[in-house]
Amino acid sequence: LRYSVRLLVSEHYSVSLTGRRAGIMDRQFNLLHEIKNLDYVYNGEISADEKWLLLVSNGNHFHLYSLKSFQLVKKQLLTGIYNFNLEGMGCFTFDGMNILIPITNSQTFTSVLRMYDLSDFSKFRDYHLNDQYLIHSIQPITNFSKYLMEVYDRASDKNALILFDGENYSAYHDNDKKILLHDILNDRMAYFEMLDTKVINREGGLIAIHSDDNGNSSLEGTDQEISLSMNKDPNKITAMCKSSYHPFYYLGTDAGLIIYDPSNNEVLFKKKNRFGILEIQELRNDLISVVTFDQELLYEVIVE
Repeated sequence: LRYSVRLLVSEHYSVSLTGRRAGIMDRQFNLLHEIKNLDYVYNGEISADEKWLLLVSNGNHFHLYSLKSFQLVKKQLLTGIYNFNLEGMGCFTFDGMNILIPITNSQTFTSVLRMYDLSDFSKFRDYHLNDQYLIHSIQPITNFSKYLMEVYDRASDKNALILFDGENYSAYHDNDKKILLHDILNDRMAYFEMLDTKVINREGGLIAIHSDDNGNSSLEGTDQEISLSMNKDPNKITAMCKSSYHPFYYLGTDAGLIIYDPSNNEVLFKKKNRFGILEIQELRNDLISVVTFDQELLYEVIVE
């Protein structure tokens, strides 16, 4: 996927994003349609019913396309005090009726979570989140039926995580330690800090913090425990994907790709990458997508 920096995947579609172009493909990577002349579009989402494609620019606008006709339905430009860059943030709501876009006040540098009506963008609702957070990212967490946001709390001058259920939210501060990644394991959410791994349950309650004096953190899995160094270069974990088809994990570090089997604490595969790994997606049982600093790679998974 030449020049691709992000791959969006659903049951029947794959969409490759380069910033200037979006290539809409089937799951066998046959090109169905190409959207050209985009401006800094590196992120988006395919709706659960596969009717819509949301493309969010790093600038102050986003697009909605039909996946049936491949035509542009709406380009929404932010104006007024909320015309700050979107940085690719946005997603569909779980009911598929709305789009959630974090918008930022260019004067106060605090964010509002705006919910647009999918059928009429002139209808929207703003969630102000106490007017104290600058939102850095948003991701729908299906297992929780909540939205996970990484934010900066201007009131406490600390980074935090927010879980938002569509009406109310809970904030979790990270004690000035950078959040490296998060993942969903059954009914638990775990997110890594520089030295700790915190696990919270479906309701957002803190279950446990795993760490030791040497900075070794552990992530409690379904029935095993993974123990990996979190603060020694070049083994800092930067991405993780639990396989839905195989009993192992795909782990990205700032040195490359690792396939790890927790049942016997064995590293099955290593692949160096000098830029490190930013994101890993399992596309099917024999194919994964690996995003690095400058490209997106597809790896075939062969299990003997």
